[in-house]
Amino acid sequence: MQRNNDWRASGDTRRAEPVRQSRPARAPEPKQKKSLPAAILDRFLSEFRKRPKPWYFVLAGDILLIGVSLVVFALFHHVLPKNTKSEGIVIEPPADLVQTAAPAAAEPSVTAEPAVTPER
Repeated sequence: MQRNNDWRASGDTRRAEPVRQSRPARAPEPKQKKSLPAAILDRFLSEFRKRPKPWYFVLAGDILLIGVSLVVFALFHHVLPKNTKSEGIVIEPPADLVQTAAPAAAEPSVTAEPAVTPER
């Protein structure tokens, strides 16, 4: 039975409930069996997604991701060898700064007797 939707005119202060249309029932989809690890992981992730994470979990996850990214960067930048034949860029100094022969350094003379200093 349908209620009168003009509730203001009747003096009733309660709102009328809308008439609900019934939908045809859908057949349930057959469930596929999952392997045990996949079922455990699926259940854990569904429970994990439902509740909000505390701030310290988020902070720990951020620090963990930054650490992993730094380790991967260091691996590729410092550890793994480069297969390049280049010796780098060689810059020749100007000719006027190049000394052709280094001057021989004066070797100090070593004597067995101490040097006598004149007295004043």
